[in-house]
Amino acid sequence: MALTAKDVQDLQNELKEELKNGLENGDVLTVGSKNNIRHYKVLHHTDDVTQGLGVVPVENAKGDNPQYDQVTIVIAGTQPPTEDFLDRKK
Repeated sequence: MALTAKDVQDLQNELKEELKNGLENGDVLTVGSKNNIRHYKVLHHTDDVTQGLGVVPVENAKGDNPQYDQVTIVIAGTQPPTEDFLDRKK
């Protein structure tokens, strides 16, 4: 199933919260509501001035059957570094 603009928008909204909690490569994100739950495996992420990640849709929360033809790069935002950000980089 191809990713829609709505799928990417939902993923981007979820990403902002997940980056605060800390993400690792290989983590699986669960996005959506009861009737439309989707799972994405984190291929690579960056938590710098620009926060973003590369994800691939997967079949379930275990990360089975990645659909590599649907890899998406999602940017959570770009902002100037805060003191909290600078502390994490030390």
